[in-house]
Amino acid sequence: MATSLPSANSSSKAWAAASTEAEALTLPDTLWQRPQVEGVTIDGPTSRDLDDAIHLEATATGAIASVHIADVSELVTVGSTLDKVALSRTRTRYLSRGNVPMLPPALSEDKLSLLGGQPRPTMTIRVTLNHQAEIQTTDIFESWIVSAKRFSYEQVDQVCQQPTHPFYEQLQQCQSWAERLNQERRSQGAIGGRFNAAGFWVDENGAVMVPEGKLFHAQMIIQEFMILANRAVAHWFAERDVLALYRNHTARTIAPEREQIMQALLTTGSMELIRQKLQNWLNKAEYGPTLVGHFALNLTAYCHFTSPIRRLADLLNHRIVKALIREQPHPYRKFELEQLCQYIATMMQEDEEEP
Repeated sequence: MATSLPSANSSSKAWAAASTEAEALTLPDTLWQRPQVEGVTIDGPTSRDLDDAIHLEATATGAIASVHIADVSELVTVGSTLDKVALSRTRTRYLSRGNVPMLPPALSEDKLSLLGGQPRPTMTIRVTLNHQAEIQTTDIFESWIVSAKRFSYEQVDQVCQQPTHPFYEQLQQCQSWAERLNQERRSQGAIGGRFNAAGFWVDENGAVMVPEGKLFHAQMIIQEFMILANRAVAHWFAERDVLALYRNHTARTIAPEREQIMQALLTTGSMELIRQKLQNWLNKAEYGPTLVGHFALNLTAYCHFTSPIRRLADLLNHRIVKALIREQPHPYRKFELEQLCQYIATMMQEDEEEP
């Protein structure tokens, strides 16, 4: 089906129409015929667009980690008014004066947000791990959830110090397995998603960040569960040779060997120096329908799937997964995905150039 790209800015008229459409939407009863899943949300204290919940079940051979993600594509359909504003905005922008959402608040903060105690449709990625936190199997299916609890990062850290708390065991297990996942990634040579020796954060794309405010152990839980879900979905795509929106990342030809980059991360105390080195060595991550791999995470396949309320690429991948599991035609052709990737890149570049 043809995808017509919008002009760079969505008009206030289009946004008003999308908001009206969002307010009128209802969650059909058929959604509650899916399997019901369990989980809790962990976000910043002011977050309102809660698009993922997690659950961990220990097994004799390791664990089953589940990430339940808001099923945005169930309500935001291709060609709809809502689809058009999502296309025009490409992602939610978080600004000091407030956020500019990709989707109207009636959806992003209410009908699709995984609010505590409210039934919500989800897409579940269920990953079986061995004791070394290596992926054994991945199952993806449509589900629904009533989030058992909405936690902030700080609250999770507090609960993990309170053995009598009803969520202590679950959150402790999530923390323990997040540490295993992080250790497994580090042992495999991941540069992204870790701290260097001086405490600077290197994000999944190999960019140096300065953490804002206090850091909590729970932030590692969410990081590791989201990276796990995204890589599991990307490998699920790759194994089936499916046309999808991969998140590719490469090193430049002048970059030293991975071991030398790792050593630089461990020993460089100057934030500006390590930032400059990584900028010289690494290209920017890009979306593309052709699988290249992800250098900073040292993965053969990676994609974005866990934030469909806030990011267009994730929504597109949700539509592709749903078409596959429902045995329906692929919703996009390769040239359409290429156009969309170029458009997203252009929008991101414009954002970066804004003063």
